[in-house]
Amino acid sequence: QQQQQQQQQQQPRPEPQPTYTLTSPLGLPLMIEVTDSTTHNQIHKSVCDALMGYMPKELPEDWFPDIRIVDKSAAHVEDQAPMQPDQNTSTFDQGENIVLVWKNMEVLKHYLAASNPLNWDTIGDTESKGLSVHDCVEQFCRQETLSKNDAWYCGKCANFQQATKKLGLYKCPEILILHLKRFVQRSQTYREKLSDFVDFPIKGLNLSQYLVDSSTDSDSIYDLFAVSNHMGGIHGGHYTAYARNHVTNRWYLFDDSRTREVNINSVRSASAYVLYYQRRH
Repeated sequence: QQQQQQQQQQQPRPEPQPTYTLTSPLGLPLMIEVTDSTTHNQIHKSVCDALMGYMPKELPEDWFPDIRIVDKSAAHVEDQAPMQPDQNTSTFDQGENIVLVWKNMEVLKHYLAASNPLNWDTIGDTESKGLSVHDCVEQFCRQETLSKNDAWYCGKCANFQQATKKLGLYKCPEILILHLKRFVQRSQTYREKLSDFVDFPIKGLNLSQYLVDSSTDSDSIYDLFAVSNHMGGIHGGHYTAYARNHVTNRWYLFDDSRTREVNINSVRSASAYVLYYQRRH
């Protein structure tokens, strides 16, 4: 019996697992813009866009948390019905908040680790899944065959030919400005705003694969320093901007006459319209 007790004492004790309750104040606060005219469906989309920067590559079907409106105490969050992604709107009283109630604890643990402020310096080094700025550049530089209406006149054969055209980068500039195509002409009378989330690196955008002259590869690494955002549609909208202080490396939101500091992951959103990069030295 004494030998059994000694063996039990030598065995390492299992580490206690963290427990989460519905009212635990966990995770980085997410900033989304909500007005009295914002629909529940738009709130769901804004929350999803804000979370995607922290999510793993493979997501289960039940990953998305419930969205609930509670008072500032959140004492009775369990009693509030989850918000449905419909076209209804909600009027928020003073002191009420939107909270996320997580159902999948594994996804929650990943979010807590990814949104930890201690990791913010390295978060911007990699990109998330989905459409990326590299996909956009590749599409911009891909080879295309000119149509008959745009035929090219060949001086050798003295005929118009359906030639091929391909764009390439010959030299990387000091300041790189990427203008995302957010508006498309569907027909002669119909235009549409594109609100797809385009992922882009905050640090280390590498354009070497698009350079015609590979000898300038060392000058093709860029770091983001500002983003222009557009919220709204064809007939109306609002512009804001994110910018990085080059001395402190902190990011700030500029919204008309208001400005405030934001975390680095707020910079990447579906509202990004123009990206401003500076070549790394």
